[in-house]
Amino acid sequence: SVKAMTIPMGLTAVDAEGVMEVSVSLEQNDAANVAASDLLGATSDPNGGITITDNNINIEFQHLLSKLDVKYSFASEFDENTVAVNSLTLQNICTTGGYSYANMALDATSLSYGDVVMFNNTSSSTAEAIFYPYKPTVDPILVINATINNVDCNFSCPVKLNNDNGFISGQRYTMNVSIIGTSVSGTNATIAKGWDTNTEEQSFVTE
Repeated sequence: SVKAMTIPMGLTAVDAEGVMEVSVSLEQNDAANVAASDLLGATSDPNGGITITDNNINIEFQHLLSKLDVKYSFASEFDENTVAVNSLTLQNICTTGGYSYANMALDATSLSYGDVVMFNNTSSSTAEAIFYPYKPTVDPILVINATINNVDCNFSCPVKLNNDNGFISGQRYTMNVSIIGTSVSGTNATIAKGWDTNTEEQSFVTE
């Protein structure tokens, strides 16, 4: 039996026996903080990411938290030259929970919630953030702050899942958000296949 994981953000070592407190950065507008918030793990269980061949142990790390990708757009009534998206924030999202290295499993006994500023890529009109997997009893809120014709505006909408399973470990969710006048439409979050990474095979591989 082989297992491995990265050290959670804010900790200096992995607790081999107790439940560790896993948190994400609230300031994920910085790309480095998005990467630091990510938590990866692998086991030699079936489909766990670790395969052993002769003397070689191949580890394909898997994402343990959840991620939301947002694609935003403005209706034609807005002049693109007069619109600037300053920030996107996930309000009342789960930011802290537990993880057991002994069991290689999430421990949702104690959860904390907060507001996470998302990484905003203005060139592609997309935003992303990582958070702790959980089943919301109250929908988190997406708030978009924009400057329109030199006026500061806030647009908000609930992040609603298309099912009752909650946000699942390792899943990436996508939302397409369209701002029409003073309202926001098309805001249901759907599960995307896989999780984008900086590797060609869309996974972290170590040999």
